[in-house]
Amino acid sequence: MDNLSRKIRIIVADDSAIYRNNICFMLNLQNDMVVVAEAENGWAAIEQVKNHQPDILLIDIRMPIVDGINAAKDVVAKFPRVKVLGMSAHGDCGYGEILKQHGAWGYLDKASVLADLLSTIRKAYQQ
Repeated sequence: MDNLSRKIRIIVADDSAIYRNNICFMLNLQNDMVVVAEAENGWAAIEQVKNHQPDILLIDIRMPIVDGINAAKDVVAKFPRVKVLGMSAHGDCGYGEILKQHGAWGYLDKASVLADLLSTIRKAYQQ
């Protein structure tokens, strides 16, 4: 099955339930995307990736238990097929570069418009 004939499988990891629920709702409205799991911290994100083998992990940088950078680093090392997209409401603060150094695909500011988020997810999936 080629990349265009199936939905992009996504895990959304964010400690804010309201933000996580809104992002999941918007992603699930897309014809080519499906949220397969959610996580409220970095440790749960790693476990969800292990259980669901998504195409994309959309992960907040600042989270309890295991932060998003360390979770991303772990996911990239153990599941290299999963594209990791970090995100934060605190601006870049160098997070994008740190994530790329650890093998993540990219970084998004949470203030980005929905079109930017969707476009970035699609680009990551296609590469």
